[in-house]
Amino acid sequence: LNGITITGGNANSNSSIIINGVSVTTNNGGGIFSSNSNAFSKLNLINSSVVGNIAVYGGGVYSTSDQLAAVNLVNSKVSQNKATIFAGGGIFIDGLYKKYTSLDLLNSSVNGNYAQEGGGIYSRAFLDVKINIVNSEIYGNKATNNGGGIYSSTSFTTNVNLVNSNFINNTGKDVIYFNNKNNRLIVYNTIIYGNPTSWLSENFIKPEGFGTKDYQYSLIQGNTDGDKGNIPDENLDLKDLFTDYTNGDFTLLAHSPLIGKGSNTLYSGKLSTDKDLKGSTRLSDCTIDIGAYEYQGTSIGECIKPKDNGQHQILYVTELGKGKKDGSSWENAVNGLDYPLKWANENKDLFTEVKPLHIYIAKGIYKPMYSPEDGNFTTIPDDLRDKAFLMVENVELYGGFSGKETNLAQRDFKNNETILSGDLIGNDNNDIDVIDFVS
Repeated sequence: LNGITITGGNANSNSSIIINGVSVTTNNGGGIFSSNSNAFSKLNLINSSVVGNIAVYGGGVYSTSDQLAAVNLVNSKVSQNKATIFAGGGIFIDGLYKKYTSLDLLNSSVNGNYAQEGGGIYSRAFLDVKINIVNSEIYGNKATNNGGGIYSSTSFTTNVNLVNSNFINNTGKDVIYFNNKNNRLIVYNTIIYGNPTSWLSENFIKPEGFGTKDYQYSLIQGNTDGDKGNIPDENLDLKDLFTDYTNGDFTLLAHSPLIGKGSNTLYSGKLSTDKDLKGSTRLSDCTIDIGAYEYQGTSIGECIKPKDNGQHQILYVTELGKGKKDGSSWENAVNGLDYPLKWANENKDLFTEVKPLHIYIAKGIYKPMYSPEDGNFTTIPDDLRDKAFLMVENVELYGGFSGKETNLAQRDFKNNETILSGDLIGNDNNDIDVIDFVS
């Protein structure tokens, strides 16, 4: 569906009808009912709205399949829908006793929906549940029980990824609920605020380890830890963060502490062309903002600025970066090798065999953040082992610098080790047992 608004639907009875030889119950999917019992069900909503619908299950959208039930929203809205008795006020993706469910939100909003469980989103599967939310908002949803924003139910694994999104003002016993032990919650460049104090389900945070979480470059209510680029939730005034928090306008004020505090590396899309939730440039300044909206007050243009010495271009890289972080000198080095290589890949036409790009890398340990897979150049691949540094044609890497040299001849790569490491989470065991076999 593209460019469509669906409203006023009511699936609130206990009967069924036959459509295309298939029995369809009339209590699921007040706005949209999608089902395929033989293969997979994939519902794409683009530039569309599902507003003001009612059902027992899935007030706005209900999708089910025997294999994969998938819902994909792009520039769309699911709002003010209601599940009267059970779950999935906005969206219900159903793989119960079946296999997989998948939900992708890009530049979309799920807001103001209601259910007993999963006010905004309810997803269940026998095997795996995957939820990816980018440049989107989950706000103002309500559950009388668990999962005001998201409820996940599965016997195996749940992966919830929030990237440059807003998860705000949802209500329930908690607002992100997991019912199983094998969960992964990734929160990058995201705002989680104004929800109940116990916003994450209790069984996720129990000390016996029901799930793994990774919070980076985000503002998360109750989190006073400023490590990994996070903004500590200390002495913050909502009036200083958003244009109109009370009325749901979460665009950033000119003096918001969230401006320029995200990570370009952790963004999962293409910064040079992507838009924010309002349709404005996703990268307005050198460093991406936290949340779904990018402040548009200033723009200094291209942020990566290699030095041109006439023979080739030089980009300077250190582990933590310095100064403007535009790569034009050691004093303004880019932080990390991931984003420079991603940028080089997106701008490969700028470099030739005659005039290549040289990347000078200071001593340190550098770990890949992206999957190099075609069409899936993301920081959150399904398998973390897919992350790798992708070399680019006419781009040359040089290590062994201390961070003060002015030319290649001055480097000392024996004493200034530049290490590209695949030990992504620091748990590799490099001990090798050598066994001699004697015949």
